Amino acid sequence: MNGYLTDLRRASGGTQERDRRIYEMRRDGATLEEIGRLFGITRERARQIIKRLGGVAREDVRAARDTARGARDERVRARILALAATGLARSMSQIALMANLDEAEVQRIGGKDLKAFLGARKEAAARWSREDIIAAIAAASTYAWPLSRSAYQKLVDTGEIVGPSAARIEQVYGWGAACALAGVESRQSPRAYYQSNWTDDDLWHFARRYIDEAGSAATFYGYDGWRASHASEGPSSGVLRQRLGRWSEIRRRVLIERETMSADVLAGKEALLIDEMLAARMDDQSRARVWKSVINILDRGPQRTGLGGQTGLALGYVQSGKTTSITALIAAAADQGYQVIVAVLGGTNLLLDQNRQRLEAALRIQTRKDYRWISEPNPSGIPTAKRIGDRVENGRAVLIPVLKHAGRLNALAAVLDAVPAIEQVPVLIIDDEADQASLNTSTEAESKTYEAIRVLRSRVPKHLYVQYTATPYAPLMLDSSDLLSPDFVEFLEPGTGYTGGREFFVDFADQVIRDVPLLDEQTPRDLPLELPASLLSALGSFVAGAAILLARQPDAAPVSMLIHSTQRNDVQERYRFLVEREVRRWRTAVDSAADVQGLPKVVLQERGILGERGAPELDDDTFLAKVRWVLRETSLWLVNSTSALNRVAWNVTPVHILIGGNKLDRGFTVEGLTVTYMNRPPSAQVDTLEQRARAFGYRRDQLPYCQFFATKRTIRSLRDIVFTEYDLRAQLQDHVDDGGTVHSWARDLGLMLPEGMKPTRDAVVSQLEYCPTGWASIRLPRITPDSIEANAAIVRGVGLLDADPVDYGRLALRTVHLSVSDIVERVINPWVADPYGPSWRLRDVVEVLSRVEDQSKLVPVILMEEDGRARIRKWDMETGFVNLFQGRDNVRTEGGPSYPGDRAIGGIADDPSSVVVQIHRVARRGDAENELFTLAVHLGDRKIVRKGTLA
Repeated sequence: MNGYLTDLRRASGGTQERDRRIYEMRRDGATLEEIGRLFGITRERARQIIKRLGGVAREDVRAARDTARGARDERVRARILALAATGLARSMSQIALMANLDEAEVQRIGGKDLKAFLGARKEAAARWSREDIIAAIAAASTYAWPLSRSAYQKLVDTGEIVGPSAARIEQVYGWGAACALAGVESRQSPRAYYQSNWTDDDLWHFARRYIDEAGSAATFYGYDGWRASHASEGPSSGVLRQRLGRWSEIRRRVLIERETMSADVLAGKEALLIDEMLAARMDDQSRARVWKSVINILDRGPQRTGLGGQTGLALGYVQSGKTTSITALIAAAADQGYQVIVAVLGGTNLLLDQNRQRLEAALRIQTRKDYRWISEPNPSGIPTAKRIGDRVENGRAVLIPVLKHAGRLNALAAVLDAVPAIEQVPVLIIDDEADQASLNTSTEAESKTYEAIRVLRSRVPKHLYVQYTATPYAPLMLDSSDLLSPDFVEFLEPGTGYTGGREFFVDFADQVIRDVPLLDEQTPRDLPLELPASLLSALGSFVAGAAILLARQPDAAPVSMLIHSTQRNDVQERYRFLVEREVRRWRTAVDSAADVQGLPKVVLQERGILGERGAPELDDDTFLAKVRWVLRETSLWLVNSTSALNRVAWNVTPVHILIGGNKLDRGFTVEGLTVTYMNRPPSAQVDTLEQRARAFGYRRDQLPYCQFFATKRTIRSLRDIVFTEYDLRAQLQDHVDDGGTVHSWARDLGLMLPEGMKPTRDAVVSQLEYCPTGWASIRLPRITPDSIEANAAIVRGVGLLDADPVDYGRLALRTVHLSVSDIVERVINPWVADPYGPSWRLRDVVEVLSRVEDQSKLVPVILMEEDGRARIRKWDMETGFVNLFQGRDNVRTEGGPSYPGDRAIGGIADDPSSVVVQIHRVARRGDAENELFTLAVHLGDRKIVRKGTLA
């Protein structure tokens, strides 16, 4: 039973309040099993309580259940039809994904209406580019001038021209705007309100009016009634269906081409524009997952709930495409009526410019002709406030990219404060890399940036604040009263082909990881005189890999290498000098090489290693020519706070080497990164170290070229962080799905961290409780005959008494192997012992084992005994067995192996993260005849970090 339910029971105000709630749940149709699970009682006990309070007739329970099910189905039906109406979900499976439902349930509840939405005539499989649309309109204009929508569609239908449908053009650009782009005059339909002269444009006008007023459930049979009272001059329903086709298709087209901003829609024209871009570069399931997250986030905002000031956390993976999610969120927010969208895009101008340019390009702010958007980077001053106010009043959407800096944020707050009626304007605030710089780092007062964010939020009460990060350890551990503590979490899923920590450090580690000797680790103060040998290998790997990759895939450019050695600018400058000198030497040598044997030795060695790891072969002559070209085309970039660099010009040359430190950490995208060299000592902070892994991204097809050079301790930390990351997502998602909150998760479950690491910097979180794992043992077992026999039966049941001995140094001990899940089910849970005792917390043991990622992994269960007999141990009435574990041999037996001690066997000495179960056969000193079994479990070397109960 998780802590949330414990709190629920505690908050119920005692047994009387609990019983009342049980009765009400039954009256409302809950099953006895559901009630029992919620309150931690048996089905029979729930039945007795309900009976004592007067009982509920079975037929009443069934009726209530049917009513509740019907109400839920209606809510779900409205939801899935609304999703279908956006045009973003194009199949049953995509609607099921976006609605978090089974596909069969979507089919059952959606019924014929949903099939009609999805069954309407679809666009051709080809993706129409902007140039294709312009060309189609230009071709159509040679047949009709001015060009009407209906004339264009007739030409497409008869095959005279090839192009997208008129409806598709209108939903993406608007008919008049599209014609203007093509330099063609569009025809304005005459408003002759009699049936014989209806143009198609006229018919669409009335269809839109009706559906806009009646909503997504507008029926064909309701149209004539609406026309009689609202548009008597309009065409009949028969004319609409005869001229425009099936009603389901008419309705669908109208719904997906709405252009007005409205809180009633989930998404509209702006989202569809972005969807065109997404559809061209990702599969349908990945695209649907993007929109699922976007719609879930906006469902928590003021346009859907009427409640402003909510804080959400969008949790992604490093380099997984959070900017894509942000872009889609901005577009859909504009469709829902958010007119001011603040995007806090980074703590450096380098990051701000990188992300701002991406957003403006995706939204086509600088190229569109419909004047929907304006962008106001880092605004300040009254003239800017007036300009923003005018644009808002005119129905425009205003994007405000801003630097995460107290001065810039305060200036923005002052600007928005001067916008008329800003308190009524829906505002979306996006905080990218929200765990950096935003959080309060001061104990005495608010830090400057944190205070500026608070002031900004106070100026726009009708806002939704969304934090984006891949390293959420600090925000999730904030006090529940903190301004930036999230009210909800949305889990972003990477698209197909993403290669992250799991791929680099677990699944494909043998292919990707390269060792940097500890002696090559950069010391804090020393300036290197020469490049470390491991860096020369990394440089050789990059040159060889770039040559092969660009020979095989010329469009893979740019390709790049990242060197991250230190945070000190002077050391980075020295590395830049040494790398530049080495590249110059290689360039000279290669220019004079007659064949591949004239290449630097390390380049040839790395060519062989890459081939062994999966890179394709390249003939010698081509390889030599390509290496020569790569070295000539290599640009070096020093990226730190002292360099004048504002952006990396990726289009100057196809090959790049970047040298830097903290400025290359979070948020910065290294285009085409194949080789990473990181000889900087690892940080003890999980979020900091994880953000240094810039190698991640969508490069599954380039994995043979991706080499990650780091020390063993850095690699181990990064590997362990993978398990921390996946455990966090699994535990938090399950907890929230069970009705918990972010705050109850932090208090009751928390993070599972690698040994020696902490979640984030100490200044931003407080009152953390660290619970080490290591060994847990039942030192104080129950010694009643029934308990002793029950535990002995467990030992016999797993076959341990008949198992073959395994050598553990000097001692041979009986051992069986069970899966982690079997250990919990067959050994831990049924073991008769007090759940709380010296060195034993049953709840913690079960929780840690349940968080082992691979539940099918086999672990040793070892019988600890002395030559087939019980070990004799001192007994203390208060604390139980003293020195339950046998120590290691002090003196090695001459010519034979030694025993490393109980605490080191089963693989623990080689891998402290191992899970090992020991069943100790023991007897109390002075009572050797009455032996018993007791339990010890090594839970690994990770620790659980929870929020303190005072938070």
